[in-house]
Amino acid sequence: MIRLFGKFIVLNSHSIDSIFRNYYAIGVWLFLLKIWLRFLGVKFKNVIFTIDDFYRDDLSILRTLKMHGINNIIIFYCPGVFDCLNPSYLFKNEKLVDADMGTREDLAQVLDLFPDVEFGVHGWKHEKYSDLCESDIDMLIKRQIDAYHLTFKGAPKYFAFPYGRADSDAVKQVSSYFEGVYLSDNKLDITYQLSDNKNFIINRRHIELGGSLFKFMLVTLLDRYKSRRNS
Repeated sequence: MIRLFGKFIVLNSHSIDSIFRNYYAIGVWLFLLKIWLRFLGVKFKNVIFTIDDFYRDDLSILRTLKMHGINNIIIFYCPGVFDCLNPSYLFKNEKLVDADMGTREDLAQVLDLFPDVEFGVHGWKHEKYSDLCESDIDMLIKRQIDAYHLTFKGAPKYFAFPYGRADSDAVKQVSSYFEGVYLSDNKLDITYQLSDNKNFIINRRHIELGGSLFKFMLVTLLDRYKSRRNS
């Protein structure tokens, strides 16, 4: 279970290129990230890393994060993808044409090797929720909850929107089913604090594990400026 005290930030760290970075390079990268987050006023122990879609390569990413002492991790997966013959086409991203999507067996391996990693759902087959009507959203959410229950023997607490965003009506509708709903949209202000409400909505910042920190620094610096201006 993820326990946080004080100011925190959620980083959407999914990247299929991450495994090509070596262990020491990742260590240097994480050290630089810690320095920047300290400037933002966020302790590294209060960073949540989320990983979307669930690829087989995510096992390597998890090992790397764990070796560097990172424990606040949530994986968002699409239950309906497991039964697709060619699931990568669902994600509408040319970089993922040859992506090796995770299987039920890979999911079981993660549960065995990393029992403290949390899981949430990410659409049935990575649908674009702004394009769906209210009844279709309800049907797909209930399907995800049922599939999650078969694997984890409980209800999912978290949902991350495919493509990082949806219109406000869809966000409101989906949030009624979950304890927490996650967006990943640089056009929206970042959420540093949990809402006092039972159901919370958090906007994540995208970051490529081991990649350039420059864009992330610019975006979060702008977040900091907006936060101070509005306070």
